[in-house]
Amino acid sequence: MLWMGVRMMSLVAENVTKVYRKGSSQVHALRGVTLEIQDGESVAVMGPSGSGKSTLLYVLGLLATPTSGRVLIDGRNVTVLDDITRSSLRNKYIGFVFQSYNLLSGLTALDNVALPMKYAGIGARMRRQRAMELLKMVGLEHRANHYPSELSGGEEQRVAIARALANNPKVILADEPTGNLDSATGKQILALLSEANARGTTLVVVTHDPTVADICTRVVKLRDGMIVD
Repeated sequence: MLWMGVRMMSLVAENVTKVYRKGSSQVHALRGVTLEIQDGESVAVMGPSGSGKSTLLYVLGLLATPTSGRVLIDGRNVTVLDDITRSSLRNKYIGFVFQSYNLLSGLTALDNVALPMKYAGIGARMRRQRAMELLKMVGLEHRANHYPSELSGGEEQRVAIARALANNPKVILADEPTGNLDSATGKQILALLSEANARGTTLVVVTHDPTVADICTRVVKLRDGMIVD
């Protein structure tokens, strides 16, 4: 997509459904969701537990395949792509921040941040330099050689944000990024996400917390797998 001569990126879900099968029963996590997110936007996805918030985030981030409907990146239907191509697109375009951090326990903070760059084919020296710069940005350069078990929850989440920024993603998807944190640390995390958005990175945050939603310019509300507001 071109606008004023600048390449923009849109992230679109079109009539997306997602059905999980549990034995003989079915769980309809998403029911015909259509949502367009433009380059540089900040969007909060809100709703009660079980409303489909996290499922929508995973579908938008190419971590889950819709049962029907499609997801488009820059107008390209990525739903039909094979797993390897989807993984490559995900590594190129999208950074994830999970509520449970998802750091690899056997890697130091520095190596966790550098890992996406390794998958992107960036050389070891450059990976290490950028990973250290990112840790410095989140105030954790002094913890670079510590393992996740040696970090507090807030420190782990800041490492996760640094990792999400490693490949200069167009989009950050954050699933309840402050859910396990105290209020002071949560404010630090929100400030980091806001700064990334201010630099032009699109931000999509799943949350049930109005304080988190306040950092976004648009709120989308889900209930029973459907957008209701």
